[in-house]
Amino acid sequence: MGGGADADSDREMEEYDPDSKPKPRDNTEFEEYDPDSKPKPKSSSSNSYEDDDVDAKPKKAPADDDDDGGKKKKKKKKKKGGRKVPFLESFKQQKLYSWEIVMPPLVMILSFILLGALFAILGSWLVITATYSKESRVYRYDNVCEPNSRCVIRFELEEDFPEPVFLYYRLENFYQNHRRYYRSRSEAQLNGEHPNDYDQLGGCTPKISQDDDESPEKIFLPCGLSAWSFFNDTFQLKADNGRIINQQETDIAWPSDFDALYKDPGADTTGIRIVDNFEDEHFAVWMRSGALPSFLKTYAKINRRLDAGVYRIEIENNYPVYQFDGRKFFKLVHTTWIGGRNFYMGIVYLALSAVLLTISIGFLVKQICFHRKMGDIGYIAWLR
Repeated sequence: MGGGADADSDREMEEYDPDSKPKPRDNTEFEEYDPDSKPKPKSSSSNSYEDDDVDAKPKKAPADDDDDGGKKKKKKKKKKGGRKVPFLESFKQQKLYSWEIVMPPLVMILSFILLGALFAILGSWLVITATYSKESRVYRYDNVCEPNSRCVIRFELEEDFPEPVFLYYRLENFYQNHRRYYRSRSEAQLNGEHPNDYDQLGGCTPKISQDDDESPEKIFLPCGLSAWSFFNDTFQLKADNGRIINQQETDIAWPSDFDALYKDPGADTTGIRIVDNFEDEHFAVWMRSGALPSFLKTYAKINRRLDAGVYRIEIENNYPVYQFDGRKFFKLVHTTWIGGRNFYMGIVYLALSAVLLTISIGFLVKQICFHRKMGDIGYIAWLR
């Protein structure tokens, strides 16, 4: 329209003729209006390019027609992502088949009864087995024996002890479970590797060597607080007439500890010996730290029957306990396959059995007195 306005401004003014028809601005003639004529379809392009000074835009090529009816071909879009695996697609959308147990009341009651009966049998068996274990009284000796001396204590067994019989010592108020105490050791040195290399024994702090000297002659064998505090009291059981009863001081440590963790570096290894032999089973028993401040540890195994009566035990009281207000004891125990005289596991199973049977009785009473018809599980949405 702007181009037409510029052209009109250049033309000369003409005289006005009331009978004359107005000329079109784009030099095209107007057609007379016919009310019965149909409107012409609009052009696909709203702009006109018929002027001589404007290049006409090229029309788009028509789409390829089919041979049958001239219909346009529809191009199919390819789906991205490749071929979909039905299983993975169902897994992502959580549409996989699942199995969920819907237990009727009778099945649940029977299940609780069976579990309660099973735990009752197992608990009774454990309690009865524990009764076959025999334990003597616990005898304290640190208040009877003088430090660094040998003493003899007479005691009585009130019942017969079948073989095997284990001799235990007990320490109280000794915290082997303290983190600094427990970590003060070198697993490599205990296994015979670089036993006197100061730079490799940092885990033994603060007991690596004498006066913290780095020379091999001053290294402790073995190092660390656990080895430094090794229990060195000795016990010898005798009959009341003084006859020595044979004690086995092997096969008392855990095989997993003794076979894999301890290897002596050799008697000619340079250093200060704390323990004569790393493979001593008493030492392996001591190095397995107790979880509580009062603990029992095995000292010897007696492979014979001990009849009820009076016995003597000869003790070398070498281990000091007055510094930490500790106490020392000994006792004799006949064990079974579940250990000593401990009813804890049996009582736990019996208590669990009582709870299960009580729940089953409650469900049974509810089912009988307050019965409700079971619904049809086919109406559950996720089971359709």
